[in-house]
Amino acid sequence: MPEQKIPEQARENIMKIQQYQQQLQALMIQKQNIQIRQQEIDNALKELKNNPKSTVYELVGNILIKKAPVELTKSLTDKKDLTDLRLESIDKQIDRITNKAQSLQKQLTSIKGGGA
Repeated sequence: MPEQKIPEQARENIMKIQQYQQQLQALMIQKQNIQIRQQEIDNALKELKNNPKSTVYELVGNILIKKAPVELTKSLTDKKDLTDLRLESIDKQIDRITNKAQSLQKQLTSIKGGGA
């Protein structure tokens, strides 16, 4: 029984798929961290809405700074908008990389089928 050699193109595709999987893993971690941050912002906005007259502070570096609730609400809303954009961008990257990996997987299948 002769030893089967893996075509060079198939080896390259396998390596690229592995790279894509690593990139997807990193993007999923980033996405999860942003979603956690977004939940924290939502909770803070909810508290500000429920207690509009309370004294509020914003953490800047290692210090707390007293802020007007309206000012802090605007700041948090801006941060939420930014996290929304980042999530949208990450989702697009995930889709793009997933499509590339699927395309390479199809090529591998055709190489395997053609070589058999």
